[in-house]
Amino acid sequence: MDKVMDLSADFTRTTKELDKFYAELNAAKSFGWYFRSADRKAVNEIKDRMAPIETEYKQLEKRRDTLESEARGELGLWSEAGIQEARDVFWSTYKRGRRSAQAGIVWDLVWELFRSDNYEDSVNFLFRIIWIVVSNFVMFLITSSIVFLFKVVWVIRSFKPSLISGIFFYLVATLAALSTVGAMISLLVGAGVGSAAIVAKNARYLPQSNRRRYVRHQRTHQE
Repeated sequence: MDKVMDLSADFTRTTKELDKFYAELNAAKSFGWYFRSADRKAVNEIKDRMAPIETEYKQLEKRRDTLESEARGELGLWSEAGIQEARDVFWSTYKRGRRSAQAGIVWDLVWELFRSDNYEDSVNFLFRIIWIVVSNFVMFLITSSIVFLFKVVWVIRSFKPSLISGIFFYLVATLAALSTVGAMISLLVGAGVGSAAIVAKNARYLPQSNRRRYVRHQRTHQE
């Protein structure tokens, strides 16, 4: 406990000193500072004074990592801390992938507005929108699962378990992640199929394109 308190105090001290140096460095880096010898000299002097503090901060980080590794080894991989960390890694990966999927959907929808070919009617257009939403979310779930399978290895290694315990934990974490992702994909695909069925059922009430109306008009006149 004393080691942790001393380490925390050292972190607080070095962080405050680094903040002062960064503020001084930002003030010295005025516009065009690199092309003025006096400003370059001032910036280099600040960096020289800051270098020992940065080195000390990196050493403190190594000490912190060592203490965390020792604490995790005492707790064990199957402890509440180990299981919770694996869960946190999964959900953080999921949230990051969800943001990527949302961005992909937005860009795909933007490109849809600038397609050179027009759809025959609004039904095909709605089918395309449903496909864009479902495919992006399914893709992000699959890629997030793959990323999690790599990240959870680092969680396991940080607790330094035995080989058998680590392998078994990895298999359990993989099974839990794939089960959760499989349930999400099933819900997404089901929602997409249901939405497509509703669109198809109400197709006759949706507006048709001018091109199809023109074709029907031409057929009527020919008859």
